[in-house]
Amino acid sequence: MSMAPEIAPHQPRTIEEIINPHNLPEAGFQSYTELVNNALDQREDFITGKFRNPRFEHRRFRDMSALDKGVIALGRAREEATDREPDSVSREAIGSSLAFRMAEMEYVKLLGQLEFLHHEGGNQEELSEVQEQARQLGHELYGRPQPEIRDAALNELWNILDSKTYHPTAQVLYDELTDGFTWQGQEMPAMLRAEDGEVRLPRFEKNEALEWAGEQIIEHNADIQALVQEFWDQKVKECGEEYVCGPADIVEVFQAVINLRDPDHTSGVTVKLVENKTALSWESPEMAVVVGGKRAPIKTSDELFRKVLHEFGVHGQRSINGLKTKLPVLGMGLFTDTPRPDYLTFEEGLATTVEEMIGDTVPKWTAAKLGHYINISLAEQGADFRTVFETAWRYRLLVKLKNNQEVTQEMIDEEQWMAYGSCVRIFRGTQPDMADSRPGVGVAPLTFNKDLAYLEGRVLAMRHLESLYANQDVDGVTRLFAGKYDPTNPKQQELMMRALAA
Repeated sequence: MSMAPEIAPHQPRTIEEIINPHNLPEAGFQSYTELVNNALDQREDFITGKFRNPRFEHRRFRDMSALDKGVIALGRAREEATDREPDSVSREAIGSSLAFRMAEMEYVKLLGQLEFLHHEGGNQEELSEVQEQARQLGHELYGRPQPEIRDAALNELWNILDSKTYHPTAQVLYDELTDGFTWQGQEMPAMLRAEDGEVRLPRFEKNEALEWAGEQIIEHNADIQALVQEFWDQKVKECGEEYVCGPADIVEVFQAVINLRDPDHTSGVTVKLVENKTALSWESPEMAVVVGGKRAPIKTSDELFRKVLHEFGVHGQRSINGLKTKLPVLGMGLFTDTPRPDYLTFEEGLATTVEEMIGDTVPKWTAAKLGHYINISLAEQGADFRTVFETAWRYRLLVKLKNNQEVTQEMIDEEQWMAYGSCVRIFRGTQPDMADSRPGVGVAPLTFNKDLAYLEGRVLAMRHLESLYANQDVDGVTRLFAGKYDPTNPKQQELMMRALAA
């Protein structure tokens, strides 16, 4: 008599398995990946003044079915994971973290709906309703400019501008920023000034807190520094003193670092070479360091070490360590039901600050560091794409000038190209030409506020490091890398401490 084979009982998945981006890519969803548009095709015509504002088309808006499926997948995962979690506090943290990603997907769907209505001639009532829904949800997800940081950024910028002696060709541009000007017969307002003229951003120079924290971080990553230096010395030996580290070698060194810190590869953190990209970045959905095949080579071992610390030492290591806690959502990124819900603002600021604090030169507040925050602030107060652009290229150019330096057309061309790209970042996903097609209606500009995180995160990170220094809290510096959380958010700090104590 034949016997039927025994079937092993289905083993319930662990919470880590449920929410890990390798099993649930939606857990690492990033809204900006859906906002690829046709901005580059319009750049030349826009800069030469053929139209006031660009008309964006986002090809991924044509089919929202993937987002619908993503929302469903996240909802199911949230239900399954919270059912597995007996602790009510941890259950809430898992639920809010997955809910944030669901809300990001809903936000992108609203932007897609707005584009459809705008391009297909939707009525003004529908357009206004959807745009305000998108604005409100965008503010909940990514915040809005904080008056103190906005004023501090404006003061830093105006201090630079006001301190210079200008050649007549530059004086014209400065006067236009201070007094306003016209573009094709249309009035352009003066650039915003701070309401509080005294507030400043944290200082880089002679900052004992940053020096102290930098020493702690270098000590904590001495093994990585030694590996990077050994790698560089070997390449110089093989290739000569003129060696520079290209994309393939960047991948090699990152892989060596991952092998060093995650030898069993339990986290799933990887490094990938993507041929058509130019950037070096951390990609949350893939839990991977992504190296662009077209990225410019890295020229020194110190620069390579700084980049490794930024992308792996902060982003990657926080993921690896967070997965090891009793709250594995700390490996994906913690989001809480708080006024500032995300972990990422602090993490981006920490990563950039870490990279800068161990460098040989003292960083400065530049137009590039201040620009996104200032530009979003201008738009939130009613400036359209054209107004922000005409303001941005002028202040970017003036900041770079030496005293009495003459302005050339080449300088103008360069800064206009850069300013256009900066404006595209803060208006991506939106419809900048809505005001053009509906004159007199007064449709307020809509912005994509995710880039507020870069300056805001720097301020959060620098002030937190100063607090740790004041208390000589070495353990606090180490804890910064224990998971993807924001230690300046009391609720997230409490969750991190619970996870470490469990």
